[in-house]
Amino acid sequence: MGYRFDIHHDLRLVYKKVWGSYGDAQSRVAHIEWDEICRQGDEVGDYNEFQDLTEVTEYGVSLDQIKGLAERYDIEWQTLTHQPKQIAYVVPTPLSYGTGRVYGSLMGHTGIDFKVFDSLFDAAVWLELSPAETERVVGRRCSEVTRDDPDDFLVTHR
Repeated sequence: MGYRFDIHHDLRLVYKKVWGSYGDAQSRVAHIEWDEICRQGDEVGDYNEFQDLTEVTEYGVSLDQIKGLAERYDIEWQTLTHQPKQIAYVVPTPLSYGTGRVYGSLMGHTGIDFKVFDSLFDAAVWLELSPAETERVVGRRCSEVTRDDPDDFLVTHR
């Protein structure tokens, strides 16, 4: 699994990009790094999150591990300044969409507004990003295409 965190202070947004095989061990490493970023003293932990999992090729997490991730967010939320926070979770397949919805329902008591999307465009609209901001954050323009045609799921324009 590869991942990166891009922090956009001007937008109060963190873009989290994940690719490859996603499992519990890899997730723990990413969360440790994220915890370290949040401890650096600024308000990054309160920023909205744009989580892009559209290039994840394999998931290897159990329901218990998903519950553990939701509990981590609950603990994290308790230590933050409790600013309103949104997390947009963008996934590539119907199965990962359903899993994301389970994850979101487990996070329902955290005070974090979590929503699963099947397109980068819809997630960006929900996060109230302009097309120019979306292109800067994601690194490409996103169309209004959704899962209706899997070949057109993510359309880039150059």
